[in-house]
Amino acid sequence: MIKRRRSPKVYLALGDSIPAGTRYEIPGPVMSEPFGELNYPNIFNQLLGKRGFDQVINLSCPRESTENMLDGNKGDPMSPDGSLCYGDNAPLAPTLSLNGNTSSQLNAAKYILANYNVGLLTITLGSNDMIQNCVQTGLAGAAFVACANKQYDVVKFNLKNILDELSSLDTSIPILISNYYSPFLAFQLPGTPLFLRQIFPLYAEANAGTNFAIADGVESSLGKNMALVDLESAFDSFDISGTPLPRNVLTICQNTYMCGKDESNKWVYGTPNADVHPNKKGHIKVAKTFYKAYDDMQRDK
Repeated sequence: MIKRRRSPKVYLALGDSIPAGTRYEIPGPVMSEPFGELNYPNIFNQLLGKRGFDQVINLSCPRESTENMLDGNKGDPMSPDGSLCYGDNAPLAPTLSLNGNTSSQLNAAKYILANYNVGLLTITLGSNDMIQNCVQTGLAGAAFVACANKQYDVVKFNLKNILDELSSLDTSIPILISNYYSPFLAFQLPGTPLFLRQIFPLYAEANAGTNFAIADGVESSLGKNMALVDLESAFDSFDISGTPLPRNVLTICQNTYMCGKDESNKWVYGTPNADVHPNKKGHIKVAKTFYKAYDDMQRDK
């Protein structure tokens, strides 16, 4: 009797710079590492052990928003040419062969789903819609609030459409979608520029608003085999207990590149190299949060 070889199982990771493993060397447009092996999808797959997948395909892209995940040519004020990885003007185009399906990350994902034995899909997406349109454009006050409110609707609408398209291709594939921790909590630290201290409440509220929009997008999706991964809670975003630093600020300092240490070994704002992305400990925390959500999902079946 000939034993049939099983098709390799694939874990497909989608989203922005967080699953891509991006690291910024200095603030602004320069990325020292657009794609890093240190990322939560790789760690998550390792945590799964014997339940892990034979291959991780990570299509995530730095600066990706819900807008250019749907259309790689859709620009914004900070990236007028659209996605860095997909569309007609992509300086960081994927090296994986996608048979021409590179008009958007969603289009590339649909190609993978049609041609590979995908057993799990994760998504971290939505914060860049608000960051690139409202934060990095320097808006403040009522103009910022109006911009953020508009982007919440954009994220909810786009994410629902993205999830509907992905889940319709194979309803058996579990889809895990995360919200975001709040890196802006570091703006309360000593050494933070005054204008960042002053705008912190608006940014913190906008981060929470984005997370509500993501949750609404997931809840309104037609797909049923999916779950929200709560990074907001995993990073203690609303825990203000503790001294000398509140728990939520300390967690951001320990798990991202937003903070530094002064000569007394006390946490301060990480000027000039503050970076919202997770460090190694942060990627592990994110991966463990995905693992728990996946484990709960499998037990509930």
